[in-house]
Amino acid sequence: MKYENLQLFVTNIEVGTGNDSINETLSNFVNSTINASKSKYSLNQALTLILDNKDFADKPTDSVDLCDQLKAAYSINLLSCEGTKIEIK
Repeated sequence: MKYENLQLFVTNIEVGTGNDSINETLSNFVNSTINASKSKYSLNQALTLILDNKDFADKPTDSVDLCDQLKAAYSINLLSCEGTKIEIK
């Protein structure tokens, strides 16, 4: 946490799993959200962010490939999907 203008702000957080290990997926997501934000997160805001995204981070996924997700959702309108270029009709 960082103390600034009589307030404490979260700068980095590690989310535990309850058995003395770190939930890296949730910790990385929360930290990247906090660092990408233009506003500063209070402890309550950081805890809310953790609670709101806990289920998402706990779900196992085989693939997080954007192209696969777009093909499933927009199979008719998806013209092409590559690593750096997506064409949708």
